[in-house]
Amino acid sequence: MRILISPVALIVILSLLFTGCSSSNTSEELPVPSVVLSPSMADSANYRVLVSDEKNAIDDFKNLFVTVTKIGIQTAADSENWTQITPAITTFDLKLLIGENATPLWSGNVTRGKYEKVFIYISEVSGVLASATDNKSVTVRLPGGKLQISKPFTISENTTTNFVFDITVIKTGSDKYILKPEVEMSGADQKIKEVKAGAERQDKAKSGILLRIDGKAEPAAEVTLLATSGKKSPLAGATISMDGTNIGTTGADGKLKIILPDEPGEVKISAVSGNITGELELELRAIKSKTKSG
Repeated sequence: MRILISPVALIVILSLLFTGCSSSNTSEELPVPSVVLSPSMADSANYRVLVSDEKNAIDDFKNLFVTVTKIGIQTAADSENWTQITPAITTFDLKLLIGENATPLWSGNVTRGKYEKVFIYISEVSGVLASATDNKSVTVRLPGGKLQISKPFTISENTTTNFVFDITVIKTGSDKYILKPEVEMSGADQKIKEVKAGAERQDKAKSGILLRIDGKAEPAAEVTLLATSGKKSPLAGATISMDGTNIGTTGADGKLKIILPDEPGEVKISAVSGNITGELELELRAIKSKTKSG
């Protein structure tokens, strides 16, 4: 007996079997982050996130600006364990990042180990077509509000891992476009040429106070806040505020235990030491209750 498989069915089967590397536009909600890192462009770093643009329909554009709000990296051993990063460079022009051109969004230090997924959350995509005579923006769709790439990489203590997240724009119809991740041109093994495609927070991130929390950013959680200078040194005596209210100062180790607000929502943590400052924005999500059947 012969079994006939249609071409469409064969494609579906092959896609299910191909699990090594993948990309997607997804609205899947990640768990509460275990670590939250503030904007940083540190010169001494074990991990850097860069973006580039695989050439597809980018020649249709005069410019194409993308605004990133946060980056997530997920460990290979535990899908519930992921680090949230606030980029130092938030807006960049994809038109300047074709081919090997890449621009860094964040440079700093994260927990060493094996990782398997990188998420980029995008709040706005705005571009002007090369053919436009009135500089009117054209809509570029981004289903789900974030891009995801599954491609294993390792972060070590004394080496720098440069992870390139390649983003491409695809034409789907007359003046209709969609933004997608390009997995083949992404990863920690890509040849790049660094260029500047946006720098509105870079100087501040190098010279200001860097903030991070250890612990889960969820309502009423007790977490440890760590404040460091641009040289990664613990910053003692920094005044810490949360949503405008003074909550204490950091100790000799640059740390301060804090309790996050009871209610879900956005929280802004600020630090001041002399004439330098730093900020960390958190999004507290409601804790989902788990029930057991039977």
